Amino acid sequence: MADELVLRIAGTHQAASDGAPGAESADRTTPRDEAGASSQERAHRQGGAARSVALNLVMSHDALLGTADDDARIAGFGPIPAELAREIVANAVGRGDEVWLRRLYASPTTGELVAMDSKSRLFPAGLARFIKLRDQVCRTSWCDAPIRHIDHVQSWETGGPTSAINGEGLCEACNYAKEAARWRARPGPDGTVTTTTPTGHSTTTRPPPVVTIARRQLPALQVDFVLSG
Repeated sequence: MADELVLRIAGTHQAASDGAPGAESADRTTPRDEAGASSQERAHRQGGAARSVALNLVMSHDALLGTADDDARIAGFGPIPAELAREIVANAVGRGDEVWLRRLYASPTTGELVAMDSKSRLFPAGLARFIKLRDQVCRTSWCDAPIRHIDHVQSWETGGPTSAINGEGLCEACNYAKEAARWRARPGPDGTVTTTTPTGHSTTTRPPPVVTIARRQLPALQVDFVLSG
């Protein structure tokens, strides 16, 4: 029932419901691939009907890692068993959906939530769109592949901010490659990004110009002064 609800919210059942009678029941018997995903779910993951659903599942790190069975909580619903919460997270990862973790801090005496990470790791939609429009293609030198990921130049784990200056558009291969050992990147104040490869070579790129600034040469202005005495 929960899977059916998510599929309806994501819009993947719209085509079936708009068709002939019985199309919806036929959808439930759609063959699934080796990973257990139906054709509708694969289309959804490939951008067919991309919508974000925030579950707001709150659980302790011990419960998440399986070293404790503390109850988890879903905002607006209430407590659920730790085993069910771990299953929700595991199924989301297995389906290829993005799972974002944000640290919440609880009082050591009362257990009440008292603080939360102030920085967001995920680029907001508007900022991500701006970076994609700004960079146009992958920012890695000599790579003109289409942008697939918007990522931090200085990693978020090392304190890099989620900002336009510290953001860059990358293709999928380059984004994964820069996570390898001895790859380093740093942003410049003028929008440049300097990347150092494991061989020690450094290259600097900057966003391509989007508009051409035309400067017109104005004719000289002649002014005659008449002095009267």
